[in-house]
Amino acid sequence: MTYDASRSLMNCRLPFLVLAALLCALLTAPPALANDGPHGDYAPTTDECATCHRSHTNEGPNLLNSPAQDDAFCYTCHNGTGASATPIISTHGNSDFASGVEGSFSLLCVQCHSPHGSSNLSIVKSDVWVQAGAFPVTTGPIIFTARTGLNSFDDGVSDPASRICTACHTNAANSGYPMSYHSGGVNHLGGQDYSGQNCVSCHPHSADNDRATQDGFMPVGGGCVGCHSIPQDNGDGVPVGGRRAVIADFENTSHHVMGTVEDADCQACHNTDLHGSGAVRLFDADDPLTIVTLNGRPDTDTASAQALEPLCLACHDSDGAGGFAPFHDGIMPPIINQTMWGNASHALANTCYDCHSNGHGSIKDNLLSPWNAAADAALPGDPMRQEEGLCYTCHDSDGPALTDIQANFNLATHHNVSSLDQADGSQVECTNCHNPHTVNAVNQRSNPDNLAALWAGNETDFCLTCHDGSPPPGVIFPAAAGTGFDKSAYAGSTHEAPLGNYGCRHCHNQHGSTERSLLAAQYEIAEYTPYTAASYAMCWVCHDENGTMSTSNRFRNNHNRHVITATSPCIDCHDVHAPHDAGEVGLMSFDFAILNGYDMAYLAGYDGSSSFTFAAGRGTCYMSCHSATHDPRSYTQGAAVATDCTACHPGGPPIAIIIDSYFPSLPPLTPTPTPTDVAALPLPTGTMTATLETMTLTPTTTAVSPTATLQPLTTPTETPTTAVSPTPTLTPTPLPTATPTFTPTATPSPTETPTETPTATPTQGNSGNPPPGGTPTPSP
Repeated sequence: MTYDASRSLMNCRLPFLVLAALLCALLTAPPALANDGPHGDYAPTTDECATCHRSHTNEGPNLLNSPAQDDAFCYTCHNGTGASATPIISTHGNSDFASGVEGSFSLLCVQCHSPHGSSNLSIVKSDVWVQAGAFPVTTGPIIFTARTGLNSFDDGVSDPASRICTACHTNAANSGYPMSYHSGGVNHLGGQDYSGQNCVSCHPHSADNDRATQDGFMPVGGGCVGCHSIPQDNGDGVPVGGRRAVIADFENTSHHVMGTVEDADCQACHNTDLHGSGAVRLFDADDPLTIVTLNGRPDTDTASAQALEPLCLACHDSDGAGGFAPFHDGIMPPIINQTMWGNASHALANTCYDCHSNGHGSIKDNLLSPWNAAADAALPGDPMRQEEGLCYTCHDSDGPALTDIQANFNLATHHNVSSLDQADGSQVECTNCHNPHTVNAVNQRSNPDNLAALWAGNETDFCLTCHDGSPPPGVIFPAAAGTGFDKSAYAGSTHEAPLGNYGCRHCHNQHGSTERSLLAAQYEIAEYTPYTAASYAMCWVCHDENGTMSTSNRFRNNHNRHVITATSPCIDCHDVHAPHDAGEVGLMSFDFAILNGYDMAYLAGYDGSSSFTFAAGRGTCYMSCHSATHDPRSYTQGAAVATDCTACHPGGPPIAIIIDSYFPSLPPLTPTPTPTDVAALPLPTGTMTATLETMTLTPTTTAVSPTATLQPLTTPTETPTTAVSPTPTLTPTPLPTATPTFTPTATPSPTETPTETPTATPTQGNSGNPPPGGTPTPSP
């Protein structure tokens, strides 16, 4: 064996050379860096280098202890299970990101991170590589010592070249320049500013937690939708318990934004300049520079609700959000007239949030409040309180509204606003008569044909907008026999003129009643019901019960015979909503009774228009009624029946009004009265009393109470000297100061024996009304 002295000498010197090199390295080593672990904070006796390097057993270049190269070597630890159990990361790139908008790119980990430590967080390098054409350039120095605020990802204050994100994204040589698809930051476009915020809360280091994909810092899983699809709580207790997953609200029964919510939809309302500060900041859609900060929840804090209302109205006006639809769905919001809302009763003590408590969505219709309330068992017809139940929240026994509408709708008859009442297909809602955004104390009704407008007509015409046989859209009447709910014939009818603009409410309570058909008093319609005055109390509000049911009136004694003796209800013969035939004042119509199966029928060859005729003061029927055939039966019109108007027009003593003076059917009176609202009629002065022989007028009071007492005579004892026809023409003269007398000249027919003989001769008219009493007329 040959001895090589030179090699032996080298072997002896090698340990000394290694030791010298190590000593030199220690003497020239950089100061300890800010990052603990295998990437920094080295000490003279550290063995952290051995985590990645092996001097004798390395498997890759640079003494690496793994054959993996570049990013793959980093992934041997940064896969969530490595030595430091770091979260899974993916390299910054978009080649595996389906929604990428930039050209395909992928960065190396060492372009941003120093594997041997750094004074920055996350071993971010003090200088980073920026791709400029075919060659990389460096920029910096990068200062990244905080994740929010100053010296964070993009603090908006320091030199853009010192910010880890903007160092590349504000460099025109970089493919990601500018940040045109991100709202916020120093050079971001779109009007939002995310300066000083934690970028990785929206742009995580791995979009899908798969280290094999190149999608690091892509916005999937971030942004408004990504973050707010799960509850958010940064631990500061603002708001208490954090924010719920609000994106789920957009999937409720009613909500803003049709279709899938996008980040841009959120930014249509929300300003995020100070996102994460704990307060909700909102834009005015018509003036984006106006930002309202809500310091409380508008559904519980009145001040916040009042501050929010102008922003709601900014979109719910004629031009939407500054002339455009606010959301990507392209739908323009419903218009709320701001002037009308400002004058509306609901605006006086309420805000939008009293009825619409969540701008995102509600489990009820129309974003109604409470947006997340469960069903209310106390409202079986509207358990969700999304129809009349919402109105009852205020309009019930404990207010705060002054009117207890709920009690009215709980009465025996009412409009079918409850879903239980609508099981037959009928439909009408409170909002068909009252638009809550427009009605006020002066005008409580909307136009049913145009709910955006207040009702400008009288009350009777208001009712007839629905009850005219052609109701507005959304109003459906129950299926009904007979004349049903079409009351169009009421216009111009016998009842309309004297009852005036409030005619319907003279008889009907519009919300509810204990009686049938919303009537204010009882009105019997059943056949063969024994007569009592109370059964027809609705009639006696205006008509004189005794005079009507007596044996001497327009219908002679036939009301007594039909209603009392034969127990026929008034509705057998009268349609209270219809006009009368010329010369006939009784509203005669048999349609209701026949169409509803009463014991009545038209005779052969007759129908509703021909079964009753009236001419020359004589009415004729062609009917089969209660098994009695009228083929025909006739009567001659008798004296008018008086009525007392003080039930509807209180404030003065009773005044007797002759009904026919307002519905002239006989030859005109002199002077001819003009039909008008009874409330507008002047009250005559004086007190009138009358007997058969005398009439005394004393002009001292405002009451006129005609009474007549007829003294029966067995035989006539006086010879009439002045002819008085059954329909005399009266000529008014000044009030008399003497006792007037009159002597009738009518001669009883051979078939009728007179029971009374007037002896006085009239010389004075009664304010245009026929005189009391009259000449007996023979029965047919």
